[in-house]
Amino acid sequence: MSEQIKNLMLKHEYKIVYKKGKNLKSLLSNNNTKTTLEKNNVVYNISCNDCDAVYAGNTERKLETRVNEHKNALTKSYIPSHVADHAKQTSHNINWDETKISYIENNREARELLEKWDIEKLRQKNIPLINKQF
Repeated sequence: MSEQIKNLMLKHEYKIVYKKGKNLKSLLSNNNTKTTLEKNNVVYNISCNDCDAVYAGNTERKLETRVNEHKNALTKSYIPSHVADHAKQTSHNINWDETKISYIENNREARELLEKWDIEKLRQKNIPLINKQF
């Protein structure tokens, strides 16, 4: 806060309180924790067992619910899933048991930003993406 605003506030007997909020570093710091499927509001990664491809996604629901949707899409073509599409098109197996949480974030917009950031990090490492929209 600039000194002028601070002095003006103090002149009118307002107390100034500094509060540390989320900053870019805290949003972008990678937890890299193994998944707890009961968690919600997560950015997650699902890897292919048979190649280096990775899917990065986000969900506000329980991760278990979203992973089960991906699994069900293997046999139900009306359920959209890039992970299932990859498995069907390549005859590869998906490593469901090693689904990992990259970030936990309650704010939808921030979570979507973190998903894009996660995808960009995978790109920079030259990891093939299962995601099609990016």
